[in-house]
Amino acid sequence: MVRQKICEANFGIYCWFFQVIVVLSLVSVVIWRCLIPRNPSFTIVNIYFPSLNSENSSVGNSSLILFDFKISNPNKGINIYYDGISLSLFFKDVFVGTSSTPPFYQGHKNNTSWKIPIKADSAVVHQKFQQGLRGGNIDFKVEAETAVKFKIFWWKTKEHQIGCEAYFTSMKTSFNESLSVGNDVKLHQILKPARL
Repeated sequence: MVRQKICEANFGIYCWFFQVIVVLSLVSVVIWRCLIPRNPSFTIVNIYFPSLNSENSSVGNSSLILFDFKISNPNKGINIYYDGISLSLFFKDVFVGTSSTPPFYQGHKNNTSWKIPIKADSAVVHQKFQQGLRGGNIDFKVEAETAVKFKIFWWKTKEHQIGCEAYFTSMKTSFNESLSVGNDVKLHQILKPARL
């Protein structure tokens, strides 16, 4: 009888310890899951070609392309420090030009907009790009690259490299010299090889 009561008391203590361990494990998994930062999303809202606007056409802006670019931070309570964003344009896999933003900070659950101008590096490439645009059928690719640090409470993570791209095929320009892309175009993340 005494032995049975001791076994029941031990069993009760073991059950209590097991319940405490299970509850602490679940709480730690939930906290850990909430603190995992998600990468920001990059969206092209509009593309404007000043050289197609007859009123605005001049030597200074003939090879300029303006991108309305939106960056969204999907994290709750996690802020992001950007080491600038480099935006590159390719026409039929030929490099057209690049531009970048200065480093900046973005709060949690926040959208940041940038107008990023890209100037064609080569007159020949720019001329072929413009011919395709005026012909109403153009295929090109936009790449965005950046390095970010996430700020979780008072702690900053190490730097993470992010690369994204979007492909545009058979695009047509609208009456106001912007590219009619329909809805906003979200850039998809690409895997980058590790730099040695």
